[in-house]
Amino acid sequence: MPVWASALETDGLTVWLEREGGAHVNDAIVLERLALALATRTGRRMEESLPRLGDLLDAAVDPKQRRATAARFGLATTQRYRVATLPLFATWNQHPVLLEDVVSSSLGPLHVCVLRADATHIGASPCGIGVAMGIDNLHRSFSTALVSLRLCQPPEVPLVLADDYGGLVEILSQCSVDQPLIDVEELEAVMEYPWAARTLDALLRSASIRDASRVADVHHSTMQARIDVMRDLLSFDPTDGIGRTRIGLAFLAWRVRHSTVLDLPAPGDR
Repeated sequence: MPVWASALETDGLTVWLEREGGAHVNDAIVLERLALALATRTGRRMEESLPRLGDLLDAAVDPKQRRATAARFGLATTQRYRVATLPLFATWNQHPVLLEDVVSSSLGPLHVCVLRADATHIGASPCGIGVAMGIDNLHRSFSTALVSLRLCQPPEVPLVLADDYGGLVEILSQCSVDQPLIDVEELEAVMEYPWAARTLDALLRSASIRDASRVADVHHSTMQARIDVMRDLLSFDPTDGIGRTRIGLAFLAWRVRHSTVLDLPAPGDR
């Protein structure tokens, strides 16, 4: 039979892609999934012969199997890597050659890529990039990438890097939408005000109420009045001591809880 530019032969089964021109970026993944689908259809067992990126990111998978999977993907145990997560409908400005696959997650199927530790950006939106980890802890990079993705707010915030939030992202990765941080329930009442999100964002990025009023582009008295409303609705002072930490973490958790980044955009919005 002819030799095609993109072909895969495994366990006596050969699959290939026919097209004019050279191979495309995702040909290897397409061929692997095609081979797996045909094997399932014909009753063959090929799962062991096809490495799955999801195995590398699953803490429940035996560490030896994860290292073996990493080796098959050409990843070095002495290096660190980052996991990037994107919706299947993400928009790419440019799509370089990446180690990537569609992986099941708590949020549903996602487009997942493994990047070098020094890679902090890819040309796609929305995208969450996790912290850099070694092979044995790539599941932690994956979980922080999931939180980072849900913190995206395209087009204003098309990409979020977990490093920008440090350990806060790992704390958030251990919470669920159904069981968020305790302070999030209180914050829901504050967030009913249309000015709440912008005001809290400005407050958390500023050293004083006066600075926050400049960031939010409102008069100092307006900012003070909004903070007074928050104080009345919360059981703690969001501007004092540990209260600033509590409101900051609660606001991030609220954003994760109410994220719409995985909602399929309407036709024409992309």
